[in-house]
Amino acid sequence: MSQGTQAFFPLAGGEGKITQLRCLNDPDPSGKSMIAQVIGKNSLNEKVSNILGAARGFSPSLLGKHVVVRFPDTKNSFDGESYGLALAIADRLLFEGMTGINRRIYATGLIRESGSGEIDAVDPGTFLNKVQLIAQNAGQGDVFVFPFDNWRDSDPEVVNSVKAMKNNGVVVAHARHMNELAFLWAKPKPAKEQQPQSAFPFWTFGSQDLALAVASGLLVAVLAVTLLTNLD
Repeated sequence: MSQGTQAFFPLAGGEGKITQLRCLNDPDPSGKSMIAQVIGKNSLNEKVSNILGAARGFSPSLLGKHVVVRFPDTKNSFDGESYGLALAIADRLLFEGMTGINRRIYATGLIRESGSGEIDAVDPGTFLNKVQLIAQNAGQGDVFVFPFDNWRDSDPEVVNSVKAMKNNGVVVAHARHMNELAFLWAKPKPAKEQQPQSAFPFWTFGSQDLALAVASGLLVAVLAVTLLTNLD
């Protein structure tokens, strides 16, 4: 099984903490009725399958793909579904081949059940706590993604925490829809190959330039011979 992809999300209950989930290709998807198999939390199979089905709704090529989801921190309760955005991101990264990336992606947000990839707000009462948890853990080059509706209704403390993250080099983005997050799985464009520069400028001429240079040289030679003949 491949190393898969991962995303991090905050648990705001109790003292609060950051945990993670990992998505991996399912090595044996045949005969399974649900698209997700959750390791360590089988009770989440149906819920996770429904979230992924909704998140993939705008991308038909992903609808039938099976995935293994691992929640390493099995001691914590997942009564809510605010991990849905982190799950959807890790899932999309997996099928876009974006494994082995070094930066951490933190996310909190709900995936709307309509099945079209819409992202809904988490509970405003816990959002500040979640943002502060991420601000304490995210570092330069990491990414924090959350619903646009939570940002629209943010209080000054949320704004200050987000500004602090940006100052620390964290990439912060809010979104209404999964397709607004395509920058996360966009593959870098290959650099254009540069032609080696010759140490002799004449060698860099094109065929037309070369023909012109040869003709000019012959003309100069003919004129020189003519001039010398006349002098004799």
